[in-house]
Amino acid sequence: MWGRMYDGTVLPSGGDVYLDGLTEPRIEPEIMFMLKQCPLSSMDDEEILSCISHFAHGFEIVQSPFTGWQFTLPEAVAAGGLHGRLILGQWQEIDPSKISNLAKELKNFTITLEGSDGTHAEGAACNIVGEGPIHALRYLLQVLESQPSALRTPLGNGSVVTTGTLTDAFGIKPGQTWRTTMIGLDVPGANASFV
Repeated sequence: MWGRMYDGTVLPSGGDVYLDGLTEPRIEPEIMFMLKQCPLSSMDDEEILSCISHFAHGFEIVQSPFTGWQFTLPEAVAAGGLHGRLILGQWQEIDPSKISNLAKELKNFTITLEGSDGTHAEGAACNIVGEGPIHALRYLLQVLESQPSALRTPLGNGSVVTTGTLTDAFGIKPGQTWRTTMIGLDVPGANASFV
């Protein structure tokens, strides 16, 4: 599933995040890519990375207007892909001379998610569509390329793509602080306090 996200829902990591207006919010640690040009789904991992200027780690806060998170896929799409907020960590510029190594790291890294409520979860790159964040982007490209040209959502310079959750999504509420630790990927962990 994919959906659009808007600038007004994007916040920096490390600050207070207001949950007002969100229904049954949950936290998902994710990897984000900023494109410098639109890759093709037929490209290999390194070619796709050469079309990406930066990557980051942060949280997507998802929400469900459907009680108890019970919905169909069409309902989720109609609900804006369940997007609530994007808490964006520091962008890391992709060094063209290190693309080969980064492609390997993006398939093999792990993550720890901890909440102040005692929640502790482990995740891994392979939790994203079975192969990691580059594969998630490739899948999105395949979906977009299969659409009639009049319906395609253009991706290009400056487009931000989130790639899916690395762990289960956990319910969040005001007063909690959540943080991640990344292992095997040179990107800072993320943190957010909810009010």
